[in-house]
Amino acid sequence: HQNPQLIPLAISRGMPYCAAIGQYGYYNNWFVTQIDWWLTEPKVKAMITEFDQSKLIFTHRSNDLIFQTAAIKLFMPPSRRSRFIDFTYQHHTTRHGAVVFGGIESGTTDPQAVARIQNYARKYGGTPRPCQVKDRFQTTQFQRIFYVVPGETSTAPFCSTDGNFI
Repeated sequence: HQNPQLIPLAISRGMPYCAAIGQYGYYNNWFVTQIDWWLTEPKVKAMITEFDQSKLIFTHRSNDLIFQTAAIKLFMPPSRRSRFIDFTYQHHTTRHGAVVFGGIESGTTDPQAVARIQNYARKYGGTPRPCQVKDRFQTTQFQRIFYVVPGETSTAPFCSTDGNFI
């Protein structure tokens, strides 16, 4: 009953989580959404059904980050998406006390952003790196932020390899 168009190809072929779709997903431990969209949009409802039936959430760590990112990128027009970039956000996964995924991203209006980024890098490792981000698709200007990603993650979960993420 699986629809391969609705399941990330890399994950369905057994690629590791971070080397596949997850590295370009929306961090969603702080997530604002209109619940109605998830319950009434026919294509989203179909995707929810396929996702549940696939059992990939249990077998390939295809979690809410992957699911919500896929649904938003596939079915929500970019003009309806927003990204909150004004506050510093830290989220990571640790194993045996070491960060293996995640990191910290500076907020554009956080007066303590530089100190937070430097303290995080000292505590967990990694190097502060710049990234250009937008808060809305229609915004014409990118804003510079910094992020730190220690551990096994090869690219920042916040920025694409070219340094831009909308």
